[in-house]
Amino acid sequence: MKGSKNIGFDPINIYVMNPDQDFEPNDIDIWYYKDPIFQGISSQFAYINEHKPLILHTDFSWNEGNNAELFRKYSNITCRFTSEKTGHQVVTYAVMETNPIGAFNKGKLADQIRCRTPKWPTADTARLDISVNGQDYLGNYQIQMVEALTALRISPLSGPVDGSTRLTIYGTGITSSVPHDHPVFVKFGNLVDEPLIKSQVVDESYEDEVYHSDFNMHKQWLKHAEAGWPAVEEGAALKKYSGARTPDVRRHVLGQDAPYWRGVGGLINVQIGEVVPINITEHNERDERFQQSKEATIPVVY
Repeated sequence: MKGSKNIGFDPINIYVMNPDQDFEPNDIDIWYYKDPIFQGISSQFAYINEHKPLILHTDFSWNEGNNAELFRKYSNITCRFTSEKTGHQVVTYAVMETNPIGAFNKGKLADQIRCRTPKWPTADTARLDISVNGQDYLGNYQIQMVEALTALRISPLSGPVDGSTRLTIYGTGITSSVPHDHPVFVKFGNLVDEPLIKSQVVDESYEDEVYHSDFNMHKQWLKHAEAGWPAVEEGAALKKYSGARTPDVRRHVLGQDAPYWRGVGGLINVQIGEVVPINITEHNERDERFQQSKEATIPVVY
């Protein structure tokens, strides 16, 4: 097999010797492949409470040892994350994709691998390896598993429909990205997102009495409003951000002065997270320039 140029096309039969020292014929084959070459990764970090998509730009050596159809059929692509501190290990499934995803090009072959980070017990450095067959790994990327990105408390709890209310957010992980200047966004329901200004984030040791004293209303009423919120321990180390401004909901829901649709108007969930760019390719068969598809990038906060 040494020097063969088509190991990706020809299987090798696997035989087991029987008691008569004969090899019984069968249809059990093993398929060989040429190791792919990884040419870069989309991110250096992940929050420990997320399943972050990671894109590995990959040279699969199509038609230079690997056949795309057989490679996809017989592969079991996985990503393995191993803690450099404790040895904790998690394996996640991965898929081959063509960039951009959904591109209308029948002749284009996969050129990237996508997998997701697992949730991680604590902030850590993990080693990422990739396997084609689920057993033999290569790659050796470092992924920083950073503090969980959360929004735990806000103040105030309400504001006028025309927006511009200054909102204070208490949470964790807001400044833990790698690199530090990696953008984080505040999202209001599914209406609008705005960049979070990290220079305005300060450390805060959470005190329940201090937090509630800003509201000037009965504590029991506040506790009722917070019934579904996650618990925060007294003295917990949080991040405090007071630079967010609520949006004008009337601009997003036409014909209604005070909409009451959860996630759209009225009660609005506040989230913090990264922006994930999604490439949108539009194809119109009735357009004379059908082969010249239009592309746009839409940022999505998760």
